[in-house]
Amino acid sequence: MIPLLAALIFAAGAAETEGEAAADCAALWQGVALEAADNPSLPGSPDSASLLARQFSLGAAAAGLTGQPLRSAILGALPDYRLLYRGVIAEDDQSRALFERRAAECATLLDGS
Repeated sequence: MIPLLAALIFAAGAAETEGEAAADCAALWQGVALEAADNPSLPGSPDSASLLARQFSLGAAAAGLTGQPLRSAILGALPDYRLLYRGVIAEDDQSRALFERRAAECATLLDGS
């Protein structure tokens, strides 16, 4: 199932606008925050991931993706990213590599703003 998830995540990535890319990153970090909140034994704080999600949401809004389209973009990607992060938690190497790649891509959005 993880290879299919990887294909779905990256197939859409090439055609994303800056706002869509930022919304996708917001979904990534919101997924981490929700999983961290559901698993208090994990290291780190869900607040840090929530703050990153908020920062990417603001970036998406600044790029013109606001309101319902922004919410829909985040909510549409959120289940996949929660599943991906569950793979990271379970120490799945493929999930970790995919997560790290996507997180690095998101970091370039922050560096570029």
